Amino acid sequence: MATEKCIPGEVYNIGSGKVYTAQQVLDTLVSMSEIDISFELDPKRLRPSDVKILESNSTKFRNQTGWEPTHKIEDTLSETLRYWRERA
Repeated sequence: MATEKCIPGEVYNIGSGKVYTAQQVLDTLVSMSEIDISFELDPKRLRPSDVKILESNSTKFRNQTGWEPTHKIEDTLSETLRYWRERA
């Protein structure tokens, strides 16, 4: 779709338009785990420059192509886990 409808050399962001925190992604992955996982935040490893919210604006890409996201983040994370489990 991008190769057919987008302008070569232009920059396009692709994303769902939904914002998830790293904590939400981690909690989702932990809930899908087959083993018990515990973790704790180490404040010494946090950086003041870390971005609190990183949101993709895919309006330009959507307008150019008509694309809309169709996969839920939970499904994407589940598929990623399956992929790596098969290679372990």
